[in-house]
Amino acid sequence: FECVARLQGMIMAVALERMLIERFGDQWYGQSPAIEYLSSLWAGGQMRDVSALASELDADGFHPGGFIKSIQAAMVASTLQ
Repeated sequence: FECVARLQGMIMAVALERMLIERFGDQWYGQSPAIEYLSSLWAGGQMRDVSALASELDADGFHPGGFIKSIQAAMVASTLQ
């Protein structure tokens, strides 16, 4: 089950990053509102599983498609170097 949990985590990370970019812009990681949002999100620790977190975030993007696109983009970028 560890593999499934890791894969779900990677997919959720992509969905969360996309949501942060949509909500706070490309430089979300340097903005106080984004930091406050993430702090409140993680304040409960590991009380929620990935599915509950996706529902809370209304992450309709919580599917492998976004994750696959991010891998494809990384592969294209690495071949251009």
